[in-house]
Amino acid sequence: MTQHPNPLASYSVRNVKTFIGMEGPGFNATLCRDGKPVAFVIDDANGGCFHFQWTSPPEGTALEAICKQIPPTDFEGLSIAYSPDRFLSQLVDDYENDKRLRRIAKKKTLFRIKGDDPDEWRTLNVVGEKATQYLAKKYGEQLEAVYGQGAAP
Repeated sequence: MTQHPNPLASYSVRNVKTFIGMEGPGFNATLCRDGKPVAFVIDDANGGCFHFQWTSPPEGTALEAICKQIPPTDFEGLSIAYSPDRFLSQLVDDYENDKRLRRIAKKKTLFRIKGDDPDEWRTLNVVGEKATQYLAKKYGEQLEAVYGQGAAP
């Protein structure tokens, strides 16, 4: 196993399929650690917990142990523990957001300037090297990131 400063950084998802279930959006996905499948995960959108089908039980135990090390989040006076469900939800959200950004980036250049929210991107209705050069000339040192180049997620 590759050592990561953040042990959760070794996890990713692929083969994500989303759908509308009884109580909202659901998904199924393959959970990977260091690029290798460790579980098939289903959120059947019925209001319950996610279903993990682990390739081996120690993989589930390892993820549980890592999640227990993350401090709980306080929300409106409640302490919410970090769990594999919560972690998977974030991974799937990030996956879907990146998929959306890649689709937009086919026809537009996405960029941020210093001070912009890290989750928001400005757009320029052209793509390619000329667009990047234009942004560098227009914004100079204020240009923080161009999606797909360098500091982009």
